[in-house]
Amino acid sequence: MRKCMWLVLLLTIFSACSNRGDQVLSIQEEKPQDEKVTIRIFDRKIEVADRLQELAALYESLHPDVKIEFESLGAISSSYDVELNSKFGLGTFPDIFTTEAYLSFEPWEDIALPLNDFTWIKDTVEGSTDGVTVNGTIYGIPITLEAYGYIYNKDLFAKAGITTIPTTISELREAARKLQAIGVTPFSNGYAEWWILGNHSFNIALASHETPNEYIEGILDGTIDLSNDETMNAWVEWLDLTIQYGNRNPLSTDYQTQVEKLANGEAAMMQQGNWTQFMINERNPEINLGIMPIPISDKGHDYVMVGVPNYWIVNNQSPVKEEAIEFIEWLITSEEGKSFIVNDLEYIPSFTTIDYDAKKLGDITASLQTYIDQGKTAGWYWSSFPSENANLVFENIQRYLRGQTTREQFLTNLQQDIQSIQ
Repeated sequence: MRKCMWLVLLLTIFSACSNRGDQVLSIQEEKPQDEKVTIRIFDRKIEVADRLQELAALYESLHPDVKIEFESLGAISSSYDVELNSKFGLGTFPDIFTTEAYLSFEPWEDIALPLNDFTWIKDTVEGSTDGVTVNGTIYGIPITLEAYGYIYNKDLFAKAGITTIPTTISELREAARKLQAIGVTPFSNGYAEWWILGNHSFNIALASHETPNEYIEGILDGTIDLSNDETMNAWVEWLDLTIQYGNRNPLSTDYQTQVEKLANGEAAMMQQGNWTQFMINERNPEINLGIMPIPISDKGHDYVMVGVPNYWIVNNQSPVKEEAIEFIEWLITSEEGKSFIVNDLEYIPSFTTIDYDAKKLGDITASLQTYIDQGKTAGWYWSSFPSENANLVFENIQRYLRGQTTREQFLTNLQQDIQSIQ
């Protein structure tokens, strides 16, 4: 894994905290046997915050000696990592917390509980723990798989006479023209959100390259000049297309508004994932949806991007780590827990031992399952960069889309900013 200065600084902070570890842990004395155990979980899936509270209530009803406290701070706010760091710095650390993969996980390796000894960790979907595995030791639990592409309104596509799913930029442009001709906004762009542009949109360029990992290495070491790079210029062409055929004020349109525009039929497509299904259903339960690729060139892009959104990490400093593991084990092995993952959280499970019916998880997942079954998937690569990268990419894209920089300036500045944080 790549090292960077902020990680060194963060690990220094952790080292300082660990020097005070005896003091911190001494405050949390062993509980009397008749005292209720409290497991504190700090989660970033704000979309299901209410349902996680229901999960806590279910577990407590079955385990009256345990209290589960979920605190959710969404990925729609970049403050999750800041708040998590603060909790550890102040000694108010959670017992379970979430992190993304690779570089995002690296600062937490010394705090994460190794999981190889638990038999259920071997039931994870192949490759789903790679981003939290170091020298063969697995440190994180993937609860769900997610995918994103264009979520699209099938009925509006049919009304516009679009009979074939676009897999090239030319076909996507033609589809946008047809939708606009019937008075529908082709793209609902939530470009006020740093993660939509800084992670998901940027990843479209990375994933479209024939060798994404080598491509990323070239971006980082400067052997690839982004301003003259074919893939990155194609990606900018796609960004321009979304603005040309998108909603008004895209740079100030937030996540909720983006979803609303698709749900109410104002727009036909949005760059989002299967996690938006129940949000859309709450607004329009009758809508007919699917998921499709996001093509940025005419080479053909017949895939959607699949990954693990985040991992649950058990804090090895927690005085209730055994109870935390028991909760996780119940969630992924018991009938009640497995049912909650599939039927209440509406997750695609990342454990092969949890059965699910894609159709029951909604139109988006049913459509997505076809791509998964056919192996038409690409990965999530933004965790190969330091976490600061997302905001730098977001800021550079926003400046370009406002017309404050030319394409060449945009890509040159983008590369300089990316390299500056290595």
